Amino acid sequence: MNHIQKLITAATLAGLTALSAGLGLARSEEKKTLPQAGIITKEQAIDKALAEHPGKVEKAYMETKRGRKVWEVQVRGQDGKEWELYYDAETGELAKAEHD
Repeated sequence: MNHIQKLITAATLAGLTALSAGLGLARSEEKKTLPQAGIITKEQAIDKALAEHPGKVEKAYMETKRGRKVWEVQVRGQDGKEWELYYDAETGELAKAEHD
């Protein structure tokens, strides 16, 4: 390999390294903005809660219950009851429902 071929090879490798680093950064930025696979969104949890108990959502947030991530959605139902509904964040299944 002559001197010019070595320079071209080195420049190509440097360019590929920079490109792959840039792609890695883009991927990590995507992870911050896109929901993780298997995790339902806050909006999906709210939609589920309102489908079961029509009314007004008072609060909705993610928390950990018994080692599982769940969405807690608090609804003041049209029936006058206050509901606390817990949806498994990975499956979307109703984990628990309580009312006053």
